[in-house]
Amino acid sequence: MTMPNGYNRNEQMALFDEISQLSFALDEIRLFLDTHPDNADALELYGKYGSKRREAVETYTNKYGPIDSYNVNTMNGWSWIDEPMPWKMEGN
Repeated sequence: MTMPNGYNRNEQMALFDEISQLSFALDEIRLFLDTHPDNADALELYGKYGSKRREAVETYTNKYGPIDSYNVNTMNGWSWIDEPMPWKMEGN
């Protein structure tokens, strides 16, 4: 795959790390909500981090391709395999 002009590997890695951290936080809050479903602070935090994660995934997808197979455009076939896997970013 040829990366577009202006490609910044450090930016891609930072965005991937942000998505990973937000995902982890959401998983932890979800576990808490499983036992405390009416906790307003946790519900608010889950909504806040969920929005941030959706925005980060959208940014990542637009710049570097899909981060998971749920966001693949299938109009022209199965393109998930056309991009490097997000966790296998190419070396410098």
